[in-house]
Amino acid sequence: MSDQGDDDRRRQVGSPGEYKRRDRFDDSPRYGGAAGAPPEPAEDFTQLYVNGLSRSVRYDSLSALFSGCGEVSDIQIKTKYAFVRFKKHEDAVYAIKELNNTNFEGNKLLVEPSYPSADRRKRTSGPQADDKCFSCGLRGHW
Repeated sequence: MSDQGDDDRRRQVGSPGEYKRRDRFDDSPRYGGAAGAPPEPAEDFTQLYVNGLSRSVRYDSLSALFSGCGEVSDIQIKTKYAFVRFKKHEDAVYAIKELNNTNFEGNKLLVEPSYPSADRRKRTSGPQADDKCFSCGLRGHW
């Protein structure tokens, strides 16, 4: 075998110091493809997405945690995540700065702005209208 293939692979990766870590947003169409970034939240967002909660988290404990950052108007708890809505945008920004990557009831929290449903990827299953047929390569059927 030729060493040509190994040289090509080394050239693509570069030196060990030039390795670029793949980001979770790299290939997602939601984030603009390979060079994309997450969408920007609305300028005056008040709702936060909170991930990393335990299954046993209670409304009272979550309310007490976020009330320390400002006046909370609503909390919706799901399994292992929640949406927290503040009355003021400034309080939501402060909560992100104070509570993101902190430990709460033994879990590390991810606190970030909640994106409107239009910015989220729609759940789909099965063949889609724009998928190509594996046999003939045309769109619209499988």
